[in-house]
Amino acid sequence: MTTAPTILTPPKTGQTVGGILLPYQVAWIGDESPLKLGDKSRRTGWTWCEAYDAVSRRWRKTNPRNVDYWFSSADESAAMEFIEYCDFFARRLFGAIADRFTMEIEDPATKRVATAFCIRCPNNTKIVAMSSNPRRFRSKGGDVRLDEADFHDDPEGMWDAASPVTQWGGSLAIWSTPNGVGRIYNRWVEGCKKILRALGVTDFADRKSFPSYAAVRAKARELRITPVFSYHRVTILDAIAQGLVEKINSVTGASLSREAFLEGCRDKSRSDEAFLQEFMCQPSEDATAWLDYALIRSCEDDTCPQPGEPLTGYTGGPLYVGIDVGRKHDLTVIWILEKVGDVHWTRQIVVFDNMTIPDQTRRTIALLKGLPRWLRCCIDLGSFGRSIAEYAQEAFGMLRVEGVDFTQKSKAVMATGIKEAHQDRKVRTPPNDRIREGLHKIKKVVTAAGNERFDAPRDNDGHADEFWSLALALHADSEVVAGFQGVAGRSRPKFGRSRSKTIVRAFN
Repeated sequence: MTTAPTILTPPKTGQTVGGILLPYQVAWIGDESPLKLGDKSRRTGWTWCEAYDAVSRRWRKTNPRNVDYWFSSADESAAMEFIEYCDFFARRLFGAIADRFTMEIEDPATKRVATAFCIRCPNNTKIVAMSSNPRRFRSKGGDVRLDEADFHDDPEGMWDAASPVTQWGGSLAIWSTPNGVGRIYNRWVEGCKKILRALGVTDFADRKSFPSYAAVRAKARELRITPVFSYHRVTILDAIAQGLVEKINSVTGASLSREAFLEGCRDKSRSDEAFLQEFMCQPSEDATAWLDYALIRSCEDDTCPQPGEPLTGYTGGPLYVGIDVGRKHDLTVIWILEKVGDVHWTRQIVVFDNMTIPDQTRRTIALLKGLPRWLRCCIDLGSFGRSIAEYAQEAFGMLRVEGVDFTQKSKAVMATGIKEAHQDRKVRTPPNDRIREGLHKIKKVVTAAGNERFDAPRDNDGHADEFWSLALALHADSEVVAGFQGVAGRSRPKFGRSRSKTIVRAFN
């Protein structure tokens, strides 16, 4: 894992503005761009300053904001908290008792209603806070704010529903702590950075060096990047540099030093990777891993054999086999599971490294021949696996050997199966660093077209070979064979079954 940064001695001011807002908060509310994105650390007061802005713009007598304000967060408790903040600022800034009320907002599709928390403003506009649901934005108009946007259940849907709300003079702002590299929010952030780099910006925390929104928009059109945000970035170090700790001390009566406060943030993080995501605006690879480390470790058992060891712990139950085939750059991994009750126990893991396909075929058939009571084997039908699958089908029959085409649909089916097995703790694997990394490699990526893809980077340790071999073994027990029209697709052998005994003897 990446080592967390050490405390810096920052040169920036620690003064607050009017005793209420810090400089980065003032920069955010002072930005009049129609689209804004706040890439920020946890607990830096972003929602607090938004409540200040929503109230002050609608309560003031000079040039008030005469459009409704729609705030959406990931859950209802955050929406209620936002209205509490607005109530505070109405009293603190204007000595007013806010006219608070609730209203029911119907989901047009389900007809279910949800509670929205509201404040009526003196200029006959309202501030409305509600939990995340894209359909609740339909037929609305005004300013839209999406709090912790990367943690909404459907961030793409929220964006699609919210952006038209601003067409008649409204503005749209989103802010969030990152929630993994493969999500749409991180693509927005990377788009912002690409535009700014093209305009010569190297320090994303120094907004004084930023070009105008008009210049950003022009460069975005040239680079064909949408949407076009005015970008704000505040890590925990930036917030500390601008007076966050002193502000916390003044409110709570504590006397924390900046160093002690930062160490406290580190101490509360479960890992360096979590600290970097939650406090340093660095999205975690683990957040987008289909199987996170905690889930993988929850199913590890010391009694399971390590790769290369013989069949271990077998109790006489049915065996299921998964084979992910590689040649030069990827490994061939054969994963053998025994089903004991409703739990699949690892009994053997065989690895072929840089072995010719004829040798792999001979060894695979010999291995299957020697296994006791194996019911089904699933083999990856990639360019090298097809030959092995066809000979194995000829030797043992199509009902016992299935060739699986790795399409996006079949990979989604198997990825779901392996995740559910881990979540339900119905699989046991050996504690092994390489296996753990192989299982962790697979990421679920949503493409620009909205399609889901399960893939992993290829490196010196393979291409998630352990993940797919285990997924294939679980898939071997995932359904009753009925014909050859399964979800993942099955390969028919080229040979007749009459030659099966001959094939087994040939590879003996």
